[in-house]
Amino acid sequence: MCADCHSDNLKRNFNSEKERFDTHFSNINVGCKSCHNDITDEHKTKKNIKAAQTSPTNMSQWKIIGDNKIATWQGEPRDNSFMQGCYACHSLRSPLTDGFDNSQAFLDQFSPSFLEPNLYHADGQIKEEVYVFGSFAQSKIYKAGVNCVDCHDKHTMKVKTKTNGLCLQCHSASEYNKPEHHCHKEQSTGAQCVSCHMPTNRYMGVDDRRDHSFKIPRPDISIKYDTPNACVQCHDGQTNEWAASTLEKWHGKAPALSASEHSMLELRSLKAISQNAHIRLINDFSLNEIDRASAIAYLGNSGAELNDATVKSWVNSPLPLIRLAIARVGFLLPEAERLKSYKQLLTDKLKSVRVAAAQNLSQTATQISGLNQSIIELAHANTVNTWRGEGNINQSMLALNKQDINGAIKSLQKGITVDPYFDASYVNLADIYYRLGQTEKMQSVLNNGLTAVPSSAPLHYANGMALIRSGNKPAAVGSFKHAMALESNNVQYAYLYFLALDSIGATAQAVSELKSKISTYNNAVKLKSLGMSFTKKLKNAAGYQFFKQLK
Repeated sequence: MCADCHSDNLKRNFNSEKERFDTHFSNINVGCKSCHNDITDEHKTKKNIKAAQTSPTNMSQWKIIGDNKIATWQGEPRDNSFMQGCYACHSLRSPLTDGFDNSQAFLDQFSPSFLEPNLYHADGQIKEEVYVFGSFAQSKIYKAGVNCVDCHDKHTMKVKTKTNGLCLQCHSASEYNKPEHHCHKEQSTGAQCVSCHMPTNRYMGVDDRRDHSFKIPRPDISIKYDTPNACVQCHDGQTNEWAASTLEKWHGKAPALSASEHSMLELRSLKAISQNAHIRLINDFSLNEIDRASAIAYLGNSGAELNDATVKSWVNSPLPLIRLAIARVGFLLPEAERLKSYKQLLTDKLKSVRVAAAQNLSQTATQISGLNQSIIELAHANTVNTWRGEGNINQSMLALNKQDINGAIKSLQKGITVDPYFDASYVNLADIYYRLGQTEKMQSVLNNGLTAVPSSAPLHYANGMALIRSGNKPAAVGSFKHAMALESNNVQYAYLYFLALDSIGATAQAVSELKSKISTYNNAVKLKSLGMSFTKKLKNAAGYQFFKQLK
């Protein structure tokens, strides 16, 4: 999994039938060919390095003009397309090819993750190991045209200086590098720009990585949405309230959030927002591309049914992440609507968009231009990834769309063989057996999955559903409780747990636990409605009022 970024010119050459690799590479390290595919093995001449793979690095061209406090780019227009080669490694993504070629577009070789709630905090700060692309694409400096080598040496990739001088290339020292701005003792850790604007997360126990979204600390947002902030990260034992109050004394009241920013925070906190507010958020051109694309991806969580009139502008967007996002959630369009403007995505110039659209159109019986070729590209992407569970599960979905049940089962079984700790393979295979009425096989698959991945919330949830169907409600309660404990922000797991308690006559217990836990789920509407229903059933007026007044 790590090899293509930690070696040069890698080809895995995995044989799915023999379950063997025949891997080749140029160098077990990050070397010249990691960024320059066209350089010869003998490194004969410097001319072999493409001019297109470099970008202007003369920082004198970032200039502070007049009374401005922040520099703007002066000179020839910048071509930052070389950063697509950086994203090949510095992003959380799914590969579409075996190895990668830096002369090709990033989105022709990879399909990146968006700002998903399990990966990022509600305000977009990093949570899990997501590398840099998703963070940097959110930032104001990315929008302004800053590129990687403005801050990093293009060969060592180390920052050019570990002092504030790095930021002062573009930010006025007289405005920002003074106690009145950072409000900390000069030369202290707190006076460093990166301490407040690039806080770190530790991964693998030893690797501290900085957040590249360059956000301003907002403890006032942390209070409401449980997001991290640099203030309390440094000041152990202090509260978000203390931090918010202190910042207000220093810099005045925090700016009010726009309607779109508020909707985005609600959405990423897994709170319900109206479909109209959701669509307005997506169509707010003041937001950056990845935020808008991520909002499209969130439509899949809401189950909203879309139509051609809503998605047409996204399908025709000049922004590639917008097209990729709608391509992925095409299943929200009824088939008749999918055959309108959406089908154009099959001939998009970027492979990631084409294969996402093919996944959602592969079951149609209608002849569509570009469909067969896009399905071939999709199948190839799945095939080169059959050494991983994801590749096999994607291949099984393609088989299901073609009504090839046996092919889907075979792919999932292969996925379990090569990647026994990928829980989704067990869940999907069990679901197929359930639909076939083969309940013994279904339960066997779930039992095997829970043995292999006992900490999987989706497997415990799937097992709970299986137990409900078989009539063993008391045992189902235990499975749902495990799922809820393992993934405490998943409203659906909590909802089924409380429903299961009610089904065995433990309604009072369900109400008691729901009262204590509902704030954990940001007072989710469906849990609030459940609480009102249960208390009404128990004729518990006080309890009913408790849930009714929640906001």
